[in-house]
This record gives sequence, structure tokens and C-alpha cells, in this order.
Amino acid sequence: MPVRLATIAMGMVTSGVLTLILATLGPGCGPGAPEVDKAALYTPESLASEFAYRFRQLDPDARTAAVKYKRSQQGQKDAERLARVDQAKNKTSGGAPAKKKQAAGPRTLDDLIADIDSKLDLIKGVPRADACRKMAETISADASLAEGDKKRLTELVGKLEGSS
Repeated sequence: MPVRLATIAMGMVTSGVLTLILATLGPGCGPGAPEVDKAALYTPESLASEFAYRFRQLDPDARTAAVKYKRSQQGQKDAERLARVDQAKNKTSGGAPAKKKQAAGPRTLDDLIADIDSKLDLIKGVPRADACRKMAETISADASLAEGDKKRLTELVGKLEGSS
């Protein structure tokens, strides 16, 4: 009987050691984090939802402020901006850790509009005017927004459509 008890105890110790070894080696195995094209994450509907959410996060004074935002000239400036986006995307997938998002978003309505304007350019396969129309439709259908906010956001999206 003592031999049998020793065999059982040795088997338990061996399985415990193997379990610990596999637990420490396991997390390093397998493929890394999947690479996702950030531009593929934007649709007119998702961008409209983001715009409405971030608009609600602004201070009440910032929501009613006059809009001074003017879109940059087409051509080289937009090409440079898109090149920077591609470059930033390539940097984060090259092994360097991605920068953490800032806790505080845009503080002014102009900053928010500029950010949404730049993201409109990342929507692939949809003309800018169509994307803005779909955004306006999504905002108009959003039941969580007050009527005044819907009107204001739809007006702002209209300005983004006309700035192409």
C-alpha cells in the first residue's frame, strides 16, 4: 500500500509542476494582437453617433458657441494629413506601443468639428456628401438627443458636407 500511495503523490506533484510550467509559458504563445485598419472602423452612422455623444460631453457654453472652424484647403494639406494618418497607423503596428487616448476630448465645438471632419476623410467607399447625409439622417433619428441638439448637429454636419 505505501508504494501505491507514493506513486499517487508523485503523480500529483508532477501534474502540479507541469501545470505551473504551462501556465507561465502559455501567455507568450500564439499570435499577437490582431491588426485592424482603423479606417475600417468608421461608417457614417458610427461617426454620427460619436459626434452626438461627444457633443453631449461638451460644456453647455461650448455647445452654443459660434463655429469658427474652416476646413483647410484641398489638395496638398489634405494629402499631408492623410499621409500622417497612414504613418501613425504604421508606427503603432510596428511593435511600438500605441499612445493612450487623452482623458479629455476636444474642449471646444471647433475642435470637435475638426476631429469629425478629419474622420470623414477616413470613410472609404462613400463620397463625402453621401456620408454627411447619412450622418444627418442618423442624428435626426437619435431619440436620446433633444430636438434643439438634433437641429444644431444636423446644421453642423451640413457645414461639413459643404466644405468639400
